[in-house]
Amino acid sequence: MVALPNGGFDAQEAIDADRFTPIPAGKYPGKFIASRRAPKEKEAIDNGEHTDKYTVHMMIEITDGDQAGRQILFRYPVVHPSEGYARKGRRLYGEASIATGFGQNAPGETDQLIGLPFIVELAVNPPKNGYEASNEIKHFIHPSAATAPAQNAASGEKPPHMNGATDTPAQTANNGAQPW
Repeated sequence: MVALPNGGFDAQEAIDADRFTPIPAGKYPGKFIASRRAPKEKEAIDNGEHTDKYTVHMMIEITDGDQAGRQILFRYPVVHPSEGYARKGRRLYGEASIATGFGQNAPGETDQLIGLPFIVELAVNPPKNGYEASNEIKHFIHPSAATAPAQNAASGEKPPHMNGATDTPAQTANNGAQPW
């Protein structure tokens, strides 16, 4: 038996405090903080198995406003049995490349995007098929082509990368630790 400090805690309060809530729909300043190949696909390849999918996971961090510090996992398929699904993934990666300043030639290594600022436009998908509400990435926008995010509009403040400050690209956040 283990005695809990202070004689226990309110279990429902602990559950509610940790419950995920989507970031409200809108445009937010952000940056990529990490990238990797989808774990199950990488495991299959490492085991010598064939896979007809190639999915990249990139972690986005909101850098300013009410949602600063919140993170979103951007999953995009490069190769997938559904060409329409793969095309959407390549379109979003292309937008991310342009939004971070790479222009038309998307970088061949996702790590080249780590730490570079952009604006991400988010939507909220309602709960469906037993899943809770979630965020969907609609677009990536270059900071110079976007207006200040809705979360900052009331204060009139501009995100740091829109008023002269620059982010320094990093290989990963958290001293090399992946955020997932």
